[in-house]
Amino acid sequence: MECSIILLILNFICVCLALAGNVASLTGYSWWKTGTKEIGLWRECHLDGNKHLKCVMKSPEQLFSTAESNLDSFIVLVLLIVSCGLIFFSLVAILFMFCCLKSKGCWYCGVVKVAMSMFLGGGAGLASLVYAEVKFEAMFTAHTRGWSNIVGWVGSGLGLVAFIFSCTMCFVKQKRGIPGGHVVVDPPYAPSRGATGAVTNKGYPLVNRGYQHGY
Repeated sequence: MECSIILLILNFICVCLALAGNVASLTGYSWWKTGTKEIGLWRECHLDGNKHLKCVMKSPEQLFSTAESNLDSFIVLVLLIVSCGLIFFSLVAILFMFCCLKSKGCWYCGVVKVAMSMFLGGGAGLASLVYAEVKFEAMFTAHTRGWSNIVGWVGSGLGLVAFIFSCTMCFVKQKRGIPGGHVVVDPPYAPSRGATGAVTNKGYPLVNRGYQHGY
C-alpha cells in the first residue's frame, strides 16, 4: 500500500474522532459535575430520588445572549459550532479524496482544503476550551471536571494530529504507475524477419493453429 493511502486513512480516522469529540463537547450535559448535578453548555441535569437523570434546557435567549453575564458562554458556544462545521467540511473533502486517488490535481486540491479546514476548525475548538479554562476557572475549581469537557480536549488533540497528517500529505507525491513497468510487446500477427529483412514466417497466433492450416 502506498504511503499516501496510509496517511489518508489515518487522517480520516483522526478527523472522524476529532469531529465526534467536538460534537460531544458541544452537546454534552456534563462540563461540570458536583454531587447529583451535572452542568453543560446547553442544559443542566440532576438525579432525582429514583436516580433518573432529568435535564432542563436553557432558553435560546439565555444561550445566545450577548449580555455581559452570558458573553463568555456565548463565545465558547460559537467557537465550538464553528469548529464542528469546519471539521465536518474537512471530513467531506477527505471522502472525495478517496474517489480521486489517481488524479494529482484532485489529490493536492483536497489536501490543501483538508489542511486549511483542520487548522481553522481544530484551532477554533482548542481556542474555545482554553477560553473556557480561563473564564470559568471558578467553576472548574468548585466542581469536578465532566466528561464533555474531557472528550472535547481529546477531540482537539486529535484535530491537531489530523492537521499534521494533512500537512505531511502535501509533500507526498502521487504515483501514476510503476517506473519501467511498461513493456512493448509485438502484436500476435506481426511477421518475424531474418537478418536480410525477409519474412521468415507468417507469425500465426498461438491459438487455433488447426484452423489456420485448414484443418
